[in-house]
Amino acid sequence: MTTYAEARDAEQLRILTPRIDHFIANYKDPAATVSTCRGQTVFFFPGGMASRLIRARQPYQEGVGVPPGMAYDPLWPDWDLVLGGWRKLKLTRDATGCFRDHHDRIIVADGPLEVLEITPHDLFEDWCANHYINPFIFGWDWRRRLDETADFFLNQFIPFFRERVMANNLPDPMADFSLVGHSFGGMVVNLIARSPDPLIANNMAAAVTIGTPSYGYSGQAHRWFEGEPWLCWAEVEFFSALGLDNLVDATRHDMLEVIASLPALYTVNFLDEVTYQANQAAFLADTAAFRLGNYPSTDTAMAALNVDAYNPHTNGTLGRYPGNTGFDHGELAYGLAQFQRLASPLPAGVAQRFFNLRGVMTDFLWQVQDSTVGSIKWDWVAPGYDPSGPSPITDGAPVPGDDTHAAWSARLLNAGAHTVAVPGPLMWHACEMNHPLIMLALGPILCPPAPNPRLRPTVKRRRRATDEEVKDLLRWIYEHRDERKRWPPIEGKSARRVLPPRLRDNFEEVVTRLFTDLVRGPVSRKKPQRTKPAKGKPTKGKATGARPRKPARGRSRKRS
Repeated sequence: MTTYAEARDAEQLRILTPRIDHFIANYKDPAATVSTCRGQTVFFFPGGMASRLIRARQPYQEGVGVPPGMAYDPLWPDWDLVLGGWRKLKLTRDATGCFRDHHDRIIVADGPLEVLEITPHDLFEDWCANHYINPFIFGWDWRRRLDETADFFLNQFIPFFRERVMANNLPDPMADFSLVGHSFGGMVVNLIARSPDPLIANNMAAAVTIGTPSYGYSGQAHRWFEGEPWLCWAEVEFFSALGLDNLVDATRHDMLEVIASLPALYTVNFLDEVTYQANQAAFLADTAAFRLGNYPSTDTAMAALNVDAYNPHTNGTLGRYPGNTGFDHGELAYGLAQFQRLASPLPAGVAQRFFNLRGVMTDFLWQVQDSTVGSIKWDWVAPGYDPSGPSPITDGAPVPGDDTHAAWSARLLNAGAHTVAVPGPLMWHACEMNHPLIMLALGPILCPPAPNPRLRPTVKRRRRATDEEVKDLLRWIYEHRDERKRWPPIEGKSARRVLPPRLRDNFEEVVTRLFTDLVRGPVSRKKPQRTKPAKGKPTKGKATGARPRKPARGRSRKRS
């Protein structure tokens, strides 16, 4: 009998097959280029939330599996995300320990994120095409445990991929390959690079992480208590305007339950105290502007009291995590084990081929800016946490980084591993794979020596959308939700025509800002508070469901 996990993995391979065939077509007929780089395969793992997720139209049935040729609808991204569709991202665990999708409607990854043909790594794809490199953009489910993704890639995808490519009378695509991962995707690359598989040990030319939080980041601590506010902002505003405070609370509580259900997120808290103590000397020896001195997670009232997110203590009836959102302390322990594995020394042979690129924001005079949250403070919380009350997490002073991950965290301290700081203007984390300076730094790794006479490519000034512009878009979508059936897929360029002129004109800036904020997670800011006491789990509000459409495909053209 096929299990849920087996059915999901089989569907993932099926959904990936057209993308493998696209790789084969490019492998047979590579783009013309004057590059002297050697031909190689590069597997690129996008960052968290930067992979497209699709959801089955029918549920998995025990003992039956899924119908042949199961149809899927887009889930991430889709218009319905801001109409309550984010609730469908929730995972539940069955009696066997398997994480299952909401209502057993299988969710798989289907390539890179794209919104109105805006994608966060077109420049990387173009760079590969211009340097005789064959890229495979490996979309992955950023909700699930990282080791599940790494195991699937090694044990199922690679044999399937290799056999299909070579069946077309092409050379072994794994004879010479590299791994590249941006942000969260770099953590998957870290796991894969450690594999004892001879294919990895013998044929991997390089493993590259770009802006990867090897020692965690501040945004995740906020998410346990604040969720992803932009996703539910329109619902909250709508219910607030009607004075339906119970539905406001229910919406925010639903969001926290979704966040707590996603096991991957338990691996990106700031580093545990054991890891910090083992690496403190190395942190202090790091480049002066980027070094980590004190432990980055402390108590609000007692600055000398460290708060290890992986080993939370209690204070009478108070704790560090909410007790009414489904926060899983067992998964926290699993996340710690996985985090410590990721932070442990690499095998010597791997370390020499392991590279860390870390973006560092500067102004247009190339002066390093303190742009990124580098530490946090925790207050105690009651078991019945009120999601409409003040967050117990506040941010410390900003430090150098890429507006999301502090530079001190975006590297792996390991003898033999190579770290390259990439300072530059507009080094926004979510869009690093479209930054010319990141491509310039990546060149000598994947294509040595990759000569380039321009040491500092031109970085175009770009405007960052305001909060009000983001709210204007979200409000418009929610107010016109009854027209949703007539809207084209959000991924394609034609979706722009449904928007009024005022939203079309700045849509790229708004989408970039929205995605940047989602990836970074909430930051300390004031929000309207109500002082009513928490009374367990609030009454739930009704969510708007997704409507089916045919998934969009095709080459993206615009960059975030």
